[in-house]
Amino acid sequence: VLPAFGVRKPATLTAVEIQYWLNRLVGNPLSARTCNIIRATWSTCFDWALGQGLIRKNPLRGVRSLQDNPKPIQALSQEELHRLLDEAKVGNYYPFPHNDFGEYIQQEVFVAVTLAARTGMRRGEVFGLRWNDVDFGTGTLHVVNSLGPDRKLSAPKTRNSTRNVLLDPDTLILLDWWKRYQCQYMKRYSGITEYRKN
Repeated sequence: VLPAFGVRKPATLTAVEIQYWLNRLVGNPLSARTCNIIRATWSTCFDWALGQGLIRKNPLRGVRSLQDNPKPIQALSQEELHRLLDEAKVGNYYPFPHNDFGEYIQQEVFVAVTLAARTGMRRGEVFGLRWNDVDFGTGTLHVVNSLGPDRKLSAPKTRNSTRNVLLDPDTLILLDWWKRYQCQYMKRYSGITEYRKN
């Protein structure tokens, strides 16, 4: 924005020239999504200035969002999916320690990858699951949380992301096994480490 319009007074800017400028940015080198973020951020700045009485109009109000055509999602073939699950279960893709902890972590990765593959859940949704989100009686999984990069649980991004997912019998068996595996692991090592709250 600054190289193109930084020396201009806001009152001299028009929606037409801003639209033309944004259109030229698409693919050279920015995506339509990035250009729309620029447009929205700039419009918010002008709305603030308008509210403060610094300008009389927001020229971005007449600038349309650019059509974003993301690449279509390409699903794995059945063979690719089997290879992925086999690698997650026994592969050497990460230097797991050769002990109970290493085995636990690798099994956790296998369960997470399998669950994502069978349900279409996002990574944050998978790692945001708790056992009370799984209803073994009805074979239903309740997606109500997502684990963010800050390792904090929060509601999913959109209202439609909060949903119930029906689980097939094999996935229910896998989750039942994983729950029992977790319980045994925790019982085996309970009391060895002490949690200290900083």
